[in-house]
Amino acid sequence: RLLERLRSRLGVDAVFALARHADHRPELAWRRIDPNSASGPAAPVPAGARPLWLLDEPLALAQAPERVLAGPERIESGWWDGRDVSRDYYTAEARPGERLWVFRDRRSRRWYLQGIFG
Repeated sequence: RLLERLRSRLGVDAVFALARHADHRPELAWRRIDPNSASGPAAPVPAGARPLWLLDEPLALAQAPERVLAGPERIESGWWDGRDVSRDYYTAEARPGERLWVFRDRRSRRWYLQGIFG
């Protein structure tokens, strides 16, 4: 009943579940699915591995992060579909307690913000 109520108030497209998708690129590693689907959402990714909030498009940073907490995690993928990436991901701290997921593009050497940890 809750699902029906939410969909009637917010619209069918506003209420969905998430499922993992087999792709190493973070922006392509999940899909929206119908909450009523038989398969249901996949098991969650372990906490702390990736932030739950990813930006729609990575945001270019003016400079490298000052404080890196973990990394790098290298992701090189997508050459087969023309959307290839070569990135080194890091967990960084912007202000005390604010953890960000940033990457350095290995080709351009530029830094980007990909997500924010909750």
